[in-house]
Amino acid sequence: MSISLEIVPITRRLELEGEPDGSSAYSLSGHVSVTLRSSKLRRKTVRYLLQSLVVAFDGQTELVTPDAGYTPYRICSVTKELAPQNPVFELNNESLEDSGKPCVWNVIFDLAIPGWLPSSTSEDNENAPITIRYALHATATFVSPEQVPSTSCFTCFASPVTSLFFPSLFPSPRTVRAKWCDVEIARVMAPNGSPIPFVAYTIDSDLSDEDTPGKIPSDILSKIAITASVPEYVDMESNSFELRLRMRTCGLEPLHCKRLRLTEFIVDVQQLEKYRTKPSDTYLARFSLPPESSQPPNQSLLISHPLQSLFTIGMLGTCAAGCLSTERSFSILPKGESGAYQLAGDGYIFATDGDPEPEDGLSKPTWYAVDPMVYVSPKARMARQKMEPLRDWAGDRVFRETGLSPLFTVRHEVRVTLFCTYDIEGDPSNRVAARLKFTLPILFTHVSKRPPVPELGLILLPRSDFPCSNEPSTTTTSSISPYYAHNLPAYSQLFEPNGDRKIDYSLPSYSQHLGSNAIELSTF
Repeated sequence: MSISLEIVPITRRLELEGEPDGSSAYSLSGHVSVTLRSSKLRRKTVRYLLQSLVVAFDGQTELVTPDAGYTPYRICSVTKELAPQNPVFELNNESLEDSGKPCVWNVIFDLAIPGWLPSSTSEDNENAPITIRYALHATATFVSPEQVPSTSCFTCFASPVTSLFFPSLFPSPRTVRAKWCDVEIARVMAPNGSPIPFVAYTIDSDLSDEDTPGKIPSDILSKIAITASVPEYVDMESNSFELRLRMRTCGLEPLHCKRLRLTEFIVDVQQLEKYRTKPSDTYLARFSLPPESSQPPNQSLLISHPLQSLFTIGMLGTCAAGCLSTERSFSILPKGESGAYQLAGDGYIFATDGDPEPEDGLSKPTWYAVDPMVYVSPKARMARQKMEPLRDWAGDRVFRETGLSPLFTVRHEVRVTLFCTYDIEGDPSNRVAARLKFTLPILFTHVSKRPPVPELGLILLPRSDFPCSNEPSTTTTSSISPYYAHNLPAYSQLFEPNGDRKIDYSLPSYSQHLGSNAIELSTF
């Protein structure tokens, strides 16, 4: 007789929408199949009592570095007891002894998954420096009622001592574990069907350095007003995004406006990675991580790294004490792309800023607009250069999504450099130059493939379409595609962050009196 467990979730991919939120939660449901198979040689009724059935959702991250060694960390642990305690559930193959067919029980589970979890890493290479993975685990404990003594004499002498010297007289629980089931966590942005909004930043062009010969005086550069806008987020599947630059002078004399010139600008997109052996205090304060008692080595991870045993015995070094961190950054522009943009014309874009307003009262355009398309390489793997320091141990430079995790952080920046010149005494042959540099944060993320949920609308239909009345009446219709017949709206569309159900206050309040606009119910 054999007993086996199998975890069958409804989905193996859970999409968490928006920014990490410590007050939100998502549902992960499914069932655990308990299978009882009888022996082919002994065809008899077999009974087992299910003492416990625990399903657990466990998240973990592991960091392997030459300096710090192997660093494991548990991100979350959600457990739930599924076995009924009173009465104890009995599993048996009664009436199926001779059939040879297995007996199967499906125990349903529903777990609340925290909404702040970081995305799973997609690298399948076990040599990757950082891994983040999640999995479902199930453990069941059974005992055979046939081994339980039924006479009162055994009950009288039952004690820990007697069970130690006479183990055959007392039943020993049997523990069965299911093969873990990997679950992918993906942080996504929900599609809304409208263009992605832009985030605008005001750039301070004032230079802190003192004026030096051969450079544009700071009192002139400080009069340049710059605003830069980037999309609120960029889809990881996209290979480009739009950068919006607006420039003008404020309070600069007309003489200087005609001498100031913008020749070109360079745009670079950098990916900044930070690896650390312990979560930062800010991360611990923001999210509810398991306590130290649940962290290795006090409590081992349920799925260990293949190199863990080698680090444990010291063959690959030892784990460093304290908190260590290291960083690296690289450009994610396509190979061979310089990011340089040349301006059309002579570059005197501020020449008319000091001109008076036209007499017709119409305001003249005062902002010089540049909207370049910036291209990135979303699927390229950039290998380490030959002359690069060996401390860049993190392997190939892989384009990753922006995100936070206990041991790993990824940020992205748009770095813009403007090249300006200034004609000394109006002589183009006698020029001084300066560079204005600024950095903008940008978010790269995945966008959910789920189409936007259509809204229901009210239309007016003639009552003559119904056999019982000729009065007009309103009815609710919608052109919902069959896709939504089996897909529910997002949790955030139905409930508030604290769990309360959302209320549509645009609907009229309830009243027992049927007004002239009340909807009549007809019997067909």
